[in-house]
Amino acid sequence: MPHGYVKSTFELSNFNPSIEYKNEWLEAFIIVFGDKGLVALTYWMLSLFAEQIRAKYGMFPFLEATGEAGAGKSLLIEFLWLLVGRSSYEGINPTTSTRVGRARTLAQVSNLPVVFIEGDINDPSSGNNHKQKAFSPEELKPLFNGRSPRTKATKDHTNITDDMPFKGSVVISQNQKVSGSEAILSRLIYLHFDRSQHNAQSREAASYLARLSVEEVSGFLFYALKNEQLIMDIVDRTFQSNRDHIMALPDVKMERIGSTHGLMLSGLQALSEILPITDNTKQKVMNFIDQIAIERERDLISDHPALDQFWDVYEYFESLVQPNQPYSLNHSPNDSEIAISLGEFFPHAKLNHQALEDIKLIKKIIKTSVRHQFISVKTVRSPIASKSMRCYVFKK
Repeated sequence: MPHGYVKSTFELSNFNPSIEYKNEWLEAFIIVFGDKGLVALTYWMLSLFAEQIRAKYGMFPFLEATGEAGAGKSLLIEFLWLLVGRSSYEGINPTTSTRVGRARTLAQVSNLPVVFIEGDINDPSSGNNHKQKAFSPEELKPLFNGRSPRTKATKDHTNITDDMPFKGSVVISQNQKVSGSEAILSRLIYLHFDRSQHNAQSREAASYLARLSVEEVSGFLFYALKNEQLIMDIVDRTFQSNRDHIMALPDVKMERIGSTHGLMLSGLQALSEILPITDNTKQKVMNFIDQIAIERERDLISDHPALDQFWDVYEYFESLVQPNQPYSLNHSPNDSEIAISLGEFFPHAKLNHQALEDIKLIKKIIKTSVRHQFISVKTVRSPIASKSMRCYVFKK
């Protein structure tokens, strides 16, 4: 209709991209963040075409960035936001928001990242917060394929539901590595940042990046969007061969790892066409992507370090059991199973000076156990204690 207007009640705060493109920042960016930073930048650029990529390949990976304090993780995320015109912003903390709030945040944007910061859902000190206990990265799994983060009923008398699809990408930035099922871990591109490469040159470059304004760097958004056809053509042309390359790496067997890391290789090749990235630097980063693909596959066939420690302590105690000293921490009446009462196990470990992570963390991750596959939590009749006990039960 003539003189019609659309009024939106949604405001994307601090979002003001510039039209003029400048790339004086790239050299300093590589000095500060190196290969890992270029992988993160590749992911950020691909996020601008997340919907197009999902339409072709039925998926878009998540990015996980962890790092010790002072490693530069926050500076990286804030600078990546500057590139697309959003200043003074890093992300939302999922453990201080409700599930409804997280779902609304995820639905706010299309072809932009949604960043979850400092969730640290594995942090044992968070165990008493009901909102923190309510959040799990497992709830993000449907977003990989663009499905709705939350289905809700419409306010009427019909059986119609509202399940708006997810149209962006997901970045998880926190101190501790995400632990979870194979399904969630295989969806993640994992980067860990530390201070090992920090020096006087990198500190000077980091200071330079921190001083840059959104007006000076956010032309990258429109520059990338103007090159959409070139970027998507390169991704289309190289994705299958890059996926096959990842699948041919030693010990890589999971198809999803081939697809997600193959997409990152294609994205890097496209990024190198629109930014002045040297062939030598590009090859180094491609080799690094190969490495993190192999490490991700290994993560899927190994336990969280806290669980490894747990099973090492268990096996140490079992090695001490003698025929004339039948005390054992395994209460299963079945020879093919292990039944452990955590309420007994942790005090026994402390009494015998065996170090373990906090019991709250173990309870959160114990069902992902690889060394001994988790079966269930149930009551067993212990032949050792001659009574019924509530135990976590595993295959031997």
